[in-house]
Amino acid sequence: IILTLIFIVATLVQCIAQLSATSVQNNNFLSPSTWDCNCIPLPGYNITIDHTVTLDTPQVFFADSFIITTNGILRDDGSGKIFTIGSGSGIVINNGYFDIAHFENGGFHIYNNDTFRVDKFFRTLAWFTNNGVVLDVDSLITGSGFTNNLTGSVQATWFRDYEVVSNYGMISCVDYTDSYFSENYGT
Repeated sequence: IILTLIFIVATLVQCIAQLSATSVQNNNFLSPSTWDCNCIPLPGYNITIDHTVTLDTPQVFFADSFIITTNGILRDDGSGKIFTIGSGSGIVINNGYFDIAHFENGGFHIYNNDTFRVDKFFRTLAWFTNNGVVLDVDSLITGSGFTNNLTGSVQATWFRDYEVVSNYGMISCVDYTDSYFSENYGT
């Protein structure tokens, strides 16, 4: 019985430990050697990018957290990949460089503290807090609110928000269709 309990506890600890993946080298997202777990991160993982990781898969779904460190870069492979992060109570923190053609967020709170570049379509159904730069977005759609803090800068062609926009920084857009700026102390 004791050996069985030890085996069960050891298995559970190993399973819990496998729910995180941190990049250990510059490489493709789908390469197990990119990650400290020597695996391909699956839904439910806590992902940390501390290197240049190239998104070489059309869609990615996660259930917990996604963090890009100050050294980290997440980019697509130039073929216009769609980066989708799943619904739930997860979090995305960008302290590095995020460079994806299409980004869709189903419910994660996003904190951008550096550079967030989405050159085609950016849609988030959860709150977005910007302390950095959001660049080159063709279409930016938010569903739960958008806060652009004093250090924040947004460049988009089309911006639509279904809830509340609080702007203390700079937002530069051609079309603000249906956006309600509850607080607009910026430019």
